[in-house]
Amino acid sequence: MAKEKKDVDSLSVTVSEPKGGENFGNYFRGEIEEDVFHEAVLVKIEKGTKTYKGDESPAWVWIYELLSEDYMVEDSDGNDVRAQVREKTSQKFTGGASRKSKAYERYCQLTGEEPEPGDNVDLRDLFDTKCKLMITNTDSGKETDEGDPIIYHNIEKVSIKGIKEKVEKSSSKKKLTKKSSKKKKKVEKEPEEEPEEDEDDDPLEGLGV
Repeated sequence: MAKEKKDVDSLSVTVSEPKGGENFGNYFRGEIEEDVFHEAVLVKIEKGTKTYKGDESPAWVWIYELLSEDYMVEDSDGNDVRAQVREKTSQKFTGGASRKSKAYERYCQLTGEEPEPGDNVDLRDLFDTKCKLMITNTDSGKETDEGDPIIYHNIEKVSIKGIKEKVEKSSSKKKLTKKSSKKKKKVEKEPEEEPEEDEDDDPLEGLGV
């Protein structure tokens, strides 16, 4: 599979190219219980775009599946499948003493590691990681064709505390390497227009200015 290597502020990260166009998959249209953690698994990360103050920029789309049977949905073939929750972050991957990018924070939360400037990580190693999500609901003010409210699901917290399993589908996770050393709902497409997110990154972050 084709790979793209991106260097930002002395950190590099590798992400796989998505197959085909953006597909919103199995979206749970109702509200998800708030103020509790929901067990989930990160199934993949895709390339996409995010909007901030009317401007579009490259993003990574983190795609999780909820493991609870309360949030199963029915696909177009009538099969019960796990509902998905998605989060967009910028493609910046900066860390260190100053402000951290959201993608870097998610990596740390999903691995329990804190890569330092100069470390090389592969985001594909996160695929199939079991975790816990805390989610909030936002009413978009829009409705589906059936008249149901469209609810946006925002991921507030990600944790692996108390969860040691990893869904096994591929080889075990690689270690960091230093550059310098060796309730059933009908399937609904997630709305393509999401509320503008606060910019989670500062262009000068990690530069010590």
